[in-house]
Amino acid sequence: MVEIKRMMETAESGVQYQYYPLVHADGVVGLDKLLKGQGKVNSVNGYVGDVILTPGDLGLPNDLVLISKDEYQKLKQIIADYEAGKLGGSGVEFEKVEGDGE
Repeated sequence: MVEIKRMMETAESGVQYQYYPLVHADGVVGLDKLLKGQGKVNSVNGYVGDVILTPGDLGLPNDLVLISKDEYQKLKQIIADYEAGKLGGSGVEFEKVEGDGE
């Protein structure tokens, strides 16, 4: 573990104050790997070591039925077009279902 030291300076008036030095990113060991995504995670949500997260850990459904933002927008547009009568007569009916996030 690295020893942490407080950096103090004394002004001409005799008052001591703490200061924080400016550090270049190259001066922080391992920072370049961490920023490039090459560093390992030590702990997440109480898990320690090599962490494997499940969708449930991120508050996502465990059935892995996920759609992208683009797919969601396309579905919204199809429903809007249907409701506006742009898709012709169809036997399909849409029912709005309130989710947890709405």
